[in-house]
Amino acid sequence: MSTSLRSDATVTAISVVVHNSGLFFDTDTRSGNHADIFLLYNGGSLRINMRKEAAHHNHGTLSITVHDYQRSNSSLQYFDLQPSAGLTVKHVTDLIYQNKRHQFNLSPSGKGCRYWVVTVLNDLRAAGYISSQSNPSVDTVHGYLRYNYSRGQNPEFEEIEPGTFY
Repeated sequence: MSTSLRSDATVTAISVVVHNSGLFFDTDTRSGNHADIFLLYNGGSLRINMRKEAAHHNHGTLSITVHDYQRSNSSLQYFDLQPSAGLTVKHVTDLIYQNKRHQFNLSPSGKGCRYWVVTVLNDLRAAGYISSQSNPSVDTVHGYLRYNYSRGQNPEFEEIEPGTFY
């Protein structure tokens, strides 16, 4: 259930979430993954999601939605980074637009969400929005995102495919 945007909400965690996007073919043995960012705050979360606009092309669409929960039911893995003191939802969303991260094309194969997430995390770190004491660090989360996750199976290496910003 979505609620109204609280741009002044203080972020308690920057959560990178890997979702189960299901099997694409009957012969698949691992689920597809989709990664995005949830800004957690007292009473809810803001999901920041770069998704494919349509099946027939690779143009990305930035979706920002407000939720009254902090953990998604489709989550396979999540990695919580510690924000700097006083970070608000507005700080993060303003930075995304300032750095033109809403202008993104996925890779030719239609992937690229993990690349987009890592890029935004690096922007947040450069802006001082992620605590230097965060455990895990941005670099550690980048490493975690280089894997495919499926329920009941060990993670399997899957290189991040870059998209392009325009």
